[in-house]
Amino acid sequence: MRPGKPYERYEALLRNCQIPRYKRIRSGSDSCPDNVWGWPGYALRESWRETFSGRIPSALQNLWQVFSEPVWADTYTPIADNVFNSMDREAARIGWHQMVQYGSVRSIRKTEDGRYVIAYSATKPPTAGSATQPIVASDYRFLVAKYIHLCTGYPAIKLLSDLQDYRQRTGDTKRVVHGYEPHDHVYEHLEKFGGTIVVRGFGIVGSQIMDRIYKARQANPNIHVIHLSRSPKFGNKFGNAKRYVENHWEFQPYNWPKGTWGGDMRSMLESADPLRRRELLDAWGELRLLAGVPGAIRSIKG
Repeated sequence: MRPGKPYERYEALLRNCQIPRYKRIRSGSDSCPDNVWGWPGYALRESWRETFSGRIPSALQNLWQVFSEPVWADTYTPIADNVFNSMDREAARIGWHQMVQYGSVRSIRKTEDGRYVIAYSATKPPTAGSATQPIVASDYRFLVAKYIHLCTGYPAIKLLSDLQDYRQRTGDTKRVVHGYEPHDHVYEHLEKFGGTIVVRGFGIVGSQIMDRIYKARQANPNIHVIHLSRSPKFGNKFGNAKRYVENHWEFQPYNWPKGTWGGDMRSMLESADPLRRRELLDAWGELRLLAGVPGAIRSIKG
């Protein structure tokens, strides 16, 4: 069976959290899967298209952003559709569809000669919103490899304990939903009947949900929002740098400061002792994403 897209689950999660293809996603102009040199980046490509479409001001705006970020202009972020198209081109170039094999890993063991044996069962490729399905229950196979690249990611969507308890007690999966779950029915109900909605969190998903609620209120103004936050936002600091905050929204261009991929901040992280390294990760706002990911710190060193 021909597998889907390399980014199929990622696109489905974006769509669920109200980020369709025409919106921008948090990535750099030089993060181009179809060009490892990062040039021409997304900003230049977009400006080129805008110029030949007659939208000169928009083209100049993109160039200004990428050359003056983040001091004099907001950080440039590419349109999701442009990113996915570049992934399609790279997938076609390397023959991704011919090389990929879906499977469910059962066990990994290291051999005496330093190689690895992977026991897995073949599965059908997942579709949007569904998990992989075994082809044959007894279709187990083995793969021997010298190197393994493990990208565990997030295995499942996790609700807070009180919401999980509510779901288990009531079986209600329609009125209490996670931002990454399909929940268009919530907005459709609000647009038709109005009501009050409670939103938890001030992250990027929360901002997109609030944007979708804003559009719903244009169809039905009888929609009220209760927005919950764990604590007031004052802006994360590191040295003389401080993130901009407005109405308790902390504006964070990247999950990780661009300077940590090279330069002084990377050297600082590499030379720090374990305690200081934890302090740096906490200050840079990435501790929550790296926690529990073995080798995450080592991967920063390349």
